[in-house]
Amino acid sequence: MAPLIKSGGKGGRALAARTVGHAHRVLHRALQRAVESETLTRNVASVIPPPKVEAQEIEILDAHQIVMVLRKLEGHTLYAIGALALATGHAPRRVVGSPAWRPRSRWRVAPRRALP
Repeated sequence: MAPLIKSGGKGGRALAARTVGHAHRVLHRALQRAVESETLTRNVASVIPPPKVEAQEIEILDAHQIVMVLRKLEGHTLYAIGALALATGHAPRRVVGSPAWRPRSRWRVAPRRALP
């Protein structure tokens, strides 16, 4: 894993431990399916654990900062996504990409299940 972190990126640049962890997870799952279908006899990705990812402290916006963000987004195509993310406390990628959310109408979004 160390070589992938140090120089596995585009042009030999370093990759973040989280990125390498995602790649490890995808590879591990693919190899596990091959083991389950008896294409492989062993999942070699189980031998090496994914890299440790350091917890990052998140910064919470105060009311003034939220107003500033919404003002800057006014008229932009991302306004609705940003407003929904700020109102729900979810990251924009969660609001847009999570299968736990589905549009009910043009103006409302409702949860289908609880998010972790």
